Amino acid sequence: MPSSSNDVTYLAPYTGSVSRILTGKLADVVSPEDFGAATDDALAVEAALASGRNVR
Repeated sequence: MPSSSNDVTYLAPYTGSVSRILTGKLADVVSPEDFGAATDDALAVEAALASGRNVR
C-alpha cells in the first residue's frame, strides 16, 4: 500500500497517455475552495483564476 500520494501513479484511459504521479495530476485543476472560499468567495475566485491553472 502506498504511503502517500507521491507514491501513487495515474494513467489516463486514452491511447498515448503517460503515467503521472497523482499529486501532479491533482494540481492541474484548482477550485476556489483551495484558496479559502467560504461566505465571501470573490477573493478566492480571483486567486484561483490568477493561479494560471484550470478552475473548476
